[in-house]
Amino acid sequence: MNYSDLIQSIRKRFKFSSNDSFHLEYSSPACSSVYLDNESDFKMLFCCAKIYHMDNVLVTVVKDVGKSCSSTSVVVDDCAEMIDENDYLGDAFKDGPQKFFLSDEWGSYLSHAGQKFESIADFRDKLRKFAVQIGFHYVLSRNDSIYVNAVCANRDVDHCGWEVLGSVASINQCFYITRFNNVHTCRVDESTERFKRVFVAYAGQIQGFKFSLPVLYVDGAFGKSKYKGQILAATGRNGNKGFFPLALCFCDSETEENWLFFFKNLKALLEPQGRIITFISDRGVGLLKAFDLIFPGNPHLYCYHHLRYNLSRKYKNKGGEIVVADVLQKFFKVAYASTEKSFYFHLKNLRDEGGAATIDEFIREIPLEHWCRAFFKGCRYGIMANGIAESFNNWIVAERSLPPFAMLDQTRMKEMKMMSERSVESKSWTTKLTPKMEKRLKEQLDRSRVFRVVASHENVYEVRNDKMCYSFPIAPLSNVDASCSSTEDFILPHVTKRPAGRPKSKRIASAGEKKPIRCDRCNKMGHHNKKSCTEPLNMLL
Repeated sequence: MNYSDLIQSIRKRFKFSSNDSFHLEYSSPACSSVYLDNESDFKMLFCCAKIYHMDNVLVTVVKDVGKSCSSTSVVVDDCAEMIDENDYLGDAFKDGPQKFFLSDEWGSYLSHAGQKFESIADFRDKLRKFAVQIGFHYVLSRNDSIYVNAVCANRDVDHCGWEVLGSVASINQCFYITRFNNVHTCRVDESTERFKRVFVAYAGQIQGFKFSLPVLYVDGAFGKSKYKGQILAATGRNGNKGFFPLALCFCDSETEENWLFFFKNLKALLEPQGRIITFISDRGVGLLKAFDLIFPGNPHLYCYHHLRYNLSRKYKNKGGEIVVADVLQKFFKVAYASTEKSFYFHLKNLRDEGGAATIDEFIREIPLEHWCRAFFKGCRYGIMANGIAESFNNWIVAERSLPPFAMLDQTRMKEMKMMSERSVESKSWTTKLTPKMEKRLKEQLDRSRVFRVVASHENVYEVRNDKMCYSFPIAPLSNVDASCSSTEDFILPHVTKRPAGRPKSKRIASAGEKKPIRCDRCNKMGHHNKKSCTEPLNMLL
């Protein structure tokens, strides 16, 4: 049975006509009211039932009658036929035989103190595989030819107690574990048996990010289920100006400790790529300190829209809407100023409009190199705001209402579907650039056709727009032919003094316009005569 069959069964059971309008609702432990509007919602119903071990789900049929509604209830498996939940559940939820992998046994490679290994190299190899299968990072606080001491990578941040220590026995050269604490306190709160935070990044997106812009938008969004929580995300931008999800973290709140965990794992993904990544953020709680600790050398741009909003809050109950609008307009010119001279010019206008004390206090809170074009030290790629992060948060708004594990799984499926659809779409492109960038290039080429470029020296050119010479028309006079009966309204020309001598009837020619004559001495044409001739003469004997 699918969603369409369910609708038909309900119409038949309650004798609804084709003109009757109704909708379906059901409840789950995570949400008191969930709409059942399409096939995707129908599949989600079975996922929720599996997660919360629900034997049946009570679906409410709400009939729309004008502005009022009437409702009744029906159990899903009371309908026409039995429904096999395996048809709707993902592989992670289906009953039946599970696939086994060679790596499944890696999780048992380290088990107890006193465990024996053939050699220290054998222990190191099994330690790596154990960490891969369990899913954690470790660091070696001691690693030589005799001793190995490994601790959890989160020991400094979360004070995690996981540790393994061992040494080589001189008698048989075998390696023995002498101390082993296999409890990760960084993942689970021992007092409540609840996980603290989880970091997720899929291999396909990590590899795909290598071909995206070296830019990451980092932001936090709150969970909407009864478990609340916070979703920290790092989102890139692809070549077609769309968002590219890279990694996310689900944690209890937006704190410096959680941001440290997120950035530390993010850095482990980015370092092998060898690119300088520009980060854009809204200066969230705990984000700045954590970022400076993990990415001290990376460019960090503050979102212009958030700064604009923070500045407008400075004038709450202090000025009208017109004043605030003028201040924000001048702040826009300050932020987008491309030179220091332009920045200080617009800053002066901003201080005059918004008050020097208020503006100076606001500017002191935000270093210039993190928000102003003129002082930003990295590559911005034309970006000034954190809009891509907001787009991603809106894209997963429905998934944010689910419990943590269901949210992560549904987000995974949504990202998987998006990657597949974009892959198929890109195969139909016929241009070297992506469609949006190709369109932008053509628009810029059309605009630049009227420009004339003159080279000065290497990489320096003078660009002129000849079309602009004729873009300022001469305005016509509306009263050029108007007559006037009074001589008092006329403006007479200036009075000139008559020059001495007979008036000239011909224009006086300039030096270059004199007619050449023939010299009687040298017999050549020129502007000299016999007296002023200086040409050498040939003497004939």
